[in-house]
Amino acid sequence: MLYRTAIRYALNRFIKEDYYLIEHDVNERSQTHKIAEYLQVFFSCHNIDCEYNKNLDKCKELDFSDIVASIRDFIENRRGDGLSIGYDNLYEAFTDLEREMREAVPVGTGVEGKNEYLLVVRQGTSQKKYIRRVFPDIIVHCRGTNIYNKIVIEAKKHSNKDAVARLFDRIKLGLFTKKDGIYKYEIGFFIDIPDKVSSKAKIRLKKDTLVQGSNVFLVTMS
Repeated sequence: MLYRTAIRYALNRFIKEDYYLIEHDVNERSQTHKIAEYLQVFFSCHNIDCEYNKNLDKCKELDFSDIVASIRDFIENRRGDGLSIGYDNLYEAFTDLEREMREAVPVGTGVEGKNEYLLVVRQGTSQKKYIRRVFPDIIVHCRGTNIYNKIVIEAKKHSNKDAVARLFDRIKLGLFTKKDGIYKYEIGFFIDIPDKVSSKAKIRLKKDTLVQGSNVFLVTMS
């Protein structure tokens, strides 16, 4: 309950004090930075970081096979029917996401702006392992430990209609919050940032069932 109260508080302040960023379509990083600032009120003893790329001394990564398995599980078990992911056909969503990941640019090519979508092939093992490096928009944690991983957040402006990117963000949040996962964040939020919003807008949270065993909420402001 504390975490949901904190996200409502941060977003209400964001709407009232930073409407300019929404109205003028300022990029997502500027907007998530302000949301992170307002969360600090609730977590003065924790670190709140934007696009934090480290897991202790290593990079934050997710195994491609875990991502694919999560989509397959959702499709095969038909969980959350009616939960929109931007596609009429879930198999089409899965195919597009898988293709995008397999066609991603390999690490080391120096393609600017692609880091969060790179596909890494691990060498020196009997089987190639596909890894995606990940950079959550906001995390509430204690640097240098995985014991106090509290909140992980991804956000997309409503004007961003990239359904594959939205789907991938939700899968990331699911894997970050799975109890048997690597990171074990206590809760995740996927925030849909509107193009326009009233100062009296309500913050609505809906449980996301995309990844089984996770703790993620879809957040809208209207």
